[in-house]
Amino acid sequence: MIRLVFNGYYRSGTTVMYRILKESNADMLALYEPLHPRLFGTDIKGRSLLLHGFNPWSCYQSEPFKRIEPKYRSHHEALKKKHGGGILPFEFKEVEPLFDLLHSLEVDVILQPNNCHFVLSGMAEKYGCKTIHIIRNPVDVWISATLSLKAKEKLLAKLVYDLRTTFLGRYVVTKYLPKQDWIGLRFSLNVDYRRISKRFGIEVDDGDYLAKMLVNWTICNYHAFKQSDGKRGMCVYYEEVATNPSEWLKAMSNFSGLNFDLNHVKIIEPKIT
Repeated sequence: MIRLVFNGYYRSGTTVMYRILKESNADMLALYEPLHPRLFGTDIKGRSLLLHGFNPWSCYQSEPFKRIEPKYRSHHEALKKKHGGGILPFEFKEVEPLFDLLHSLEVDVILQPNNCHFVLSGMAEKYGCKTIHIIRNPVDVWISATLSLKAKEKLLAKLVYDLRTTFLGRYVVTKYLPKQDWIGLRFSLNVDYRRISKRFGIEVDDGDYLAKMLVNWTICNYHAFKQSDGKRGMCVYYEEVATNPSEWLKAMSNFSGLNFDLNHVKIIEPKIT
């Protein structure tokens, strides 16, 4: 059954928290980005993440998930087509068949999605689980999603990040990158913006990808924040977790009833502008 949903907008520290949760709760099934549009694509199977140095997708090779994979894959593909290539549910009923399958597993399940912002309360109510949503400064989200991930090596990514506050760095971040079409393909930026724009009647310059990201970031985090009532839903901030990890890992552990092992504090590497 689903015990915890740890959600956050892309590049907000969710992968680090997934790793901590997975390694701290080895008896549970921790599933990474269960609504990822390329979840069943051959391009991500067996792939380690450049900036994190581990393969989070191996969880989908587990025996419990394999038992439900055919049905899960069918619902997942149908939802992806409905949403135009990405998956960003506005109503819980859209993803209910998928999460019902995960909740039916005879093992405790931890979910780490990046697109459940609008359905957290629905999940908490249906499955009796806790939800935690993490929010990160949008400047660092933008830098991480563009500059850092364009680098092919971790050391180069760090160098690029360190240059972000220089004159050249600011120009690249605010003037050059917002006009680069490849950015619209990263992290479902264009797909999510189209759905959010249509749903909420918000429009920005179609060629300004920074503006699109800010629309997505604002709407997604706002709706997730509203559902964090302190009872079944908790909201935390990347900057606070990164600068005082021991305190916040304890707080999240107390809230969720799951283990956030303090021995993993060392893998949290603050990147704060």
